[in-house]
Amino acid sequence: MIKKMLIGAVASVTMVACSSVSSTSDVDVKADSVIIDVRTPAEFAEGHVEGAINLDLEGGVFEDEYSKLDPSKAYIVYCRSGRRSGVAASILKDNGFLDIVDLQTLENAANKTGLSVVSG
Repeated sequence: MIKKMLIGAVASVTMVACSSVSSTSDVDVKADSVIIDVRTPAEFAEGHVEGAINLDLEGGVFEDEYSKLDPSKAYIVYCRSGRRSGVAASILKDNGFLDIVDLQTLENAANKTGLSVVSG
């Protein structure tokens, strides 16, 4: 199932990443925003944005968990290079989530949100 979703999402990854993020403005982290790190648990443990949840895209966790998320909330996603976060953002968009920002990388997510990078 994830392979079908990944194939369908790859075409719109660039569009989601480019249209969701302005390189000159900061991202407003709302009180109910959910920050999702879609990297592996090992990558997450090395450092992640404070308050982020880890839903590993390629390990199947994202596929198992995203349907449990509230589509009315704001979501911020990131990974290491932007590829996985773009796929995750596309999957969310294709499933009725409306407020999604793909910040692509950990560094960009920390810089744009103003949140600290923590480890553990």
